[in-house]
Amino acid sequence: MPPQKKKLVFITGASAGIGYALAVEFAKRGTYKVYAGARSVDKLKTLEQYGVIAIAFDITNSESIIKARDLITKETDGGLDILYNNVGVASKDSIFDISLKEYRKIFDTNFFGHIEVLQAFQHLLLKSKGLVAFTDSVIDLAPIPFASAYFTSKAAFHGLGEAFALETNSLGIKVLQVRTGRVASDISEGVNPQVSPNSVYYLEDENIFAGAFDDASPSEIYAKDVVNDVERSIRKGTLYAVTYRGKMASTAAYLNWLPFWIWSKVILRFLGINGAFAKIAAKLNKPKLRDGI
Repeated sequence: MPPQKKKLVFITGASAGIGYALAVEFAKRGTYKVYAGARSVDKLKTLEQYGVIAIAFDITNSESIIKARDLITKETDGGLDILYNNVGVASKDSIFDISLKEYRKIFDTNFFGHIEVLQAFQHLLLKSKGLVAFTDSVIDLAPIPFASAYFTSKAAFHGLGEAFALETNSLGIKVLQVRTGRVASDISEGVNPQVSPNSVYYLEDENIFAGAFDDASPSEIYAKDVVNDVERSIRKGTLYAVTYRGKMASTAAYLNWLPFWIWSKVILRFLGINGAFAKIAAKLNKPKLRDGI
């Protein structure tokens, strides 16, 4: 029998964390030809030991997207079995304090860039009747404070996956949305939450932005589960599916049923910042003395 033709995969944002682990897992299975894209090709070099092909790719740069599309088109005879939309960045700041420039930058990476990728790769996906996977998040199901740019952009990203499925399932394209919980990754790399002294949230003795989760699933285990999900969707011909992977992912789906006023109290206490909020509220409510009194 002739050797089985390998399925073609392109993973965006694959230089570290989830994207890197996905590239390794797909490659290790031996039935995929994997292309991995990231802004830093140097960070992708270690993937070459697994046979992964590194591509310079910046989701916020139209020319970079087209170059990646053209390279893959040339090498694959115009087809792509799996497009994995993984690129994403996080943020930590208050809505009062974050600049609109930064907010738009996060949306460009987490949302608008992915629309441009889908548009650029449409002919490859249509030819192969391929699958598009989205590294989705559960943060819009169980939101946390001081992450609004990430939270709202990922909520929009989830909506993009649903809208894309509605428009392309009938054309044979499959969609898998991976609702992701806590996974060891570099998505928060470079995020150094500091409260400006001019912010209403500033406290001399406490950084209210410092509240965080301290446990996560290993990216390798997450990747193995997700690739199994991808293969299951392809094997069964499932046109649209949502899967929950990573620490607390399934739990977040249940927490979404809580009334918001309960959730807001739970998450502040869980993050250990309810006391900080109480201090700030007390400071704001403290009556100001008139001059000379």
